[in-house]
Amino acid sequence: MAKALITGASSGIGATFAKHLANMGYDLILIARRQDRLQQLAGEVSVTVQIIVADLTIDEDVARVEAVIAAQDDIAFLVNNAGFGNVSYFADAALDKHLDMIDLHVKASIRLMYAVIPQMKQAHNGAIINVASIGGLIPMPTSATYNATKAFLVSFSESLAMEVAEFGIVVQALCPGFTYTEIWDQAGFDESGVPKLAWMSSDEVVVASLRAIPKKHYRVTPGLLYQIGWRLMQIPILHHGLKVYLNRSLK
Repeated sequence: MAKALITGASSGIGATFAKHLANMGYDLILIARRQDRLQQLAGEVSVTVQIIVADLTIDEDVARVEAVIAAQDDIAFLVNNAGFGNVSYFADAALDKHLDMIDLHVKASIRLMYAVIPQMKQAHNGAIINVASIGGLIPMPTSATYNATKAFLVSFSESLAMEVAEFGIVVQALCPGFTYTEIWDQAGFDESGVPKLAWMSSDEVVVASLRAIPKKHYRVTPGLLYQIGWRLMQIPILHHGLKVYLNRSLK
């Protein structure tokens, strides 16, 4: 049976991807730092599950995952979901925090894609989902490194999608907006300032992503609100107005 490898699978969007892909009949390779959460998730699905406890900001841990990928020949889905946020001005956060974010969002994602593509080419089939963010489309103060790493994933996904399309491989940058997950609490974000209308469930995000795979869209922005908002932000005066508002509201 074909497999799906999911990073950051212990909660939120990653765990939801695991449940949906299991329901679609894929065996799972689940990667995260919290073994107890992974074991709990494995008990909730009816497919074969391999658990890898790893911190993907650490080179040696990424290498262990690469070795697992190399030992397979049937990984049909790679979901690069592991990530974290940090709400602060760039110079106010520890440098290690920025570098860890780059290592996790960019370097680890690149390494795992590089590891899995050969077998997807051989199978002439596969899907890679890079969980980016609406923030990767809109620069924003207090999240400069986060938004920049997500913007990298969006740009890289588009380029890679064109390179591997002839091999039957789909590459998607998933760009959700505000989604109910633990990442906001971990980042120290005050959710009360965001209207409830702007929030989505992880289930809504994952369903939008998986439904788009057959359509081979390289970028998916779940939710009509965010799709309209993104288009409006292409109007220069509105884009400038957003930047002015954010700068004032964050001071």
